[in-house]
Amino acid sequence: MAYQGDEGDLVERYATLLNRYVRAPSEADLLESYNLVHHAMSRGDPVSLAALASAHHEALAAMIERAGATAPVSDLIRRAATFFAESCSPYELILRGYKRSYHEALINLKLLNQELEAKSSQLESANVALRELDRLKDQFLSVVSHELRTPINAIMGFGSILDDEVVGSLTSEQHRYLESILTGADTLLNLVNDLLDMSRIQAGKFSLDPHMISFEEVASAVMFNLDPLAKKKDLKVISRIDAGLPVICADAQRLSQILTNLIHNAIKFSPAGREIEVWASVAGDWLTAQVVDHAEGIAPEDLPRLFRQFGQLDTRSTRRFGGTGLGLSIAKALVESHGGQIGVQSKVGSGSTFWFTLPLKTERCESP
Repeated sequence: MAYQGDEGDLVERYATLLNRYVRAPSEADLLESYNLVHHAMSRGDPVSLAALASAHHEALAAMIERAGATAPVSDLIRRAATFFAESCSPYELILRGYKRSYHEALINLKLLNQELEAKSSQLESANVALRELDRLKDQFLSVVSHELRTPINAIMGFGSILDDEVVGSLTSEQHRYLESILTGADTLLNLVNDLLDMSRIQAGKFSLDPHMISFEEVASAVMFNLDPLAKKKDLKVISRIDAGLPVICADAQRLSQILTNLIHNAIKFSPAGREIEVWASVAGDWLTAQVVDHAEGIAPEDLPRLFRQFGQLDTRSTRRFGGTGLGLSIAKALVESHGGQIGVQSKVGSGSTFWFTLPLKTERCESP
C-alpha cells in the first residue's frame, strides 16, 4: 500500500537522513528515521513494508548518483542496510510479536484442549457413576417398598380384626390405641405407595389405562373419602365443579390420585375452621381443575421447588407436617402423562391455588 499523500516527500526526507547516516552514523539520524517511518505507518492509509523498501532503494540510488562518495559502494550499501533495518524496527518488532503471540496461543490452545479432554473424561466417568447410583437407588426403593407392604398390610389386617372385636371385646382405651396403630399404618402405606409410584415413573414402567369417565364422579368420590380427615381438623371441602361437564378420556385411578394428593395437601397445611374449594370448568379443548386453600401461602422463591422430588418446603428437623415430599411431583408426572399441565398460584398470607389441565380429546379411548 503506497504512502498516503506524498510518497515523494517520504523518499526525499528518507534520502536526506540516509545520506547523513552513511557518511557519519549517528543516533539522532536513526531516531529521526524511526519517527519518519512510524509516522508513515500510523497514517490512515499506512505505508507497507514493500513501499518503504522501495523508498530506501530509490534514496540509496539517488544518494550514490549525486554524492560522488569517496567510500566504496559496498560499504555504503552495508551502512544503508543497517539504517533501513533500524528505521523499520517497528515492523520487525510487530512481526516478531505476532509470531511469538501466535506460537504462545497455539501452545495454550493445545494445553486447553488437553485439559478439556481430561475434564470431559472425568465428567463422563462421573456421569456413569451417577447413573449407576441412580439405578441402584431406584432398585433399592422398589425392593424396600415391596417388602414393606407385606408387614404393613398384616398390621392393618389384624388391627382391623381386633378393632371389629372378632376375637373378643375391647375397652374404649384399647380401641383408641388401635385407631392410632391403624392410622399410622395407613400413613406408612401411603408413603410406601408414593415411593413405588415414583420408582415406576423414573424407571419408565408407568402406564395409563384411559377410559371415558366423569370428572365430577371421580372428584366427588375423592372428596367423600377425604371428608373424615378434613373434619378432624374442622375443615370443609366444598365442590365448585360446573354442572354438565363433558366426559373425558383419562385413567380414573390416576385422576383420583392427582386429586387426592392436591386435596390432602390442602387439608394438611390449612388451619382449622377454613374451607377448601374444588373447582372444575371447561374452556375450549381443555378441562381445568383447581384446589383452592386458605393456608399460609407460599413464598415466591419457594414456588420453583414445589414439584420437585422430595421437595417439601418445611425441611426443619422438627417439621410440623409429615410426608415424603413426593405427592406433588407424582401429581405432576401423572398430569403430564395425560397431556396436561399443572401449576400453582400463591401469595403469602392468602393461601394457594393448585391447578391442572386435562385435554378433552378422546383419541386414546377411541383407538382400537
